Amino acid sequence: MDGFYNLLVSFEYSFVANNRFGKSFDDQLELLVNKFMNKELCDNTYLKLLQIYYYKYEFEKNVKGMRYCLLRMQQINSYKKNRRQRVRYPKIHFFAIYENSIRDFLLNQHSLYLDMIAQFVKEVLFVDTLLTILFMTVLVVLLKMNFYWSFILSLIIYFIIYFVCQYNLKESRVDVRCSNLSKKVDKQLVLLDVSLRR
Repeated sequence: MDGFYNLLVSFEYSFVANNRFGKSFDDQLELLVNKFMNKELCDNTYLKLLQIYYYKYEFEKNVKGMRYCLLRMQQINSYKKNRRQRVRYPKIHFFAIYENSIRDFLLNQHSLYLDMIAQFVKEVLFVDTLLTILFMTVLVVLLKMNFYWSFILSLIIYFIIYFVCQYNLKESRVDVRCSNLSKKVDKQLVLLDVSLRR
């Protein structure tokens, strides 16, 4: 854990645990976020900050704000296991250790992140299958290629398209969704997210 994490825990205990939301809460939270700006953070610190913002938006009945925080939390949490995707957040240090309150919070939430990824995979498979059939039809009917070789070539194209989409576009879909939701999120939180990606 970095030193910022302890600041957030103290803040959460002082304000969130006692349901002290309002202008004072917003001002203090903004000051904390400004301290984190352009700094390197550990994953649990960013997860805790998103969790606090989730509680804020829950109090304000800001559903889109809640969805933004939850989706980002689930995305960042998935990177604890997926090392390849960590390059998307170069200023976050990832650790295998889970902070108990964050882990419990995530376990009790529906996984928007996994739902979005599953939907993306379904769409990719559907489009990929159509393109492959079209490609194979062109090879056999128009170019008069042998059926066996056109099938093999089409299968190779199918897997190339699938893996390119799976490994390069999957997380971009989540980012696009977060970008749409960010219109209902505090500007400082969005700026912090951008700074952690640079």
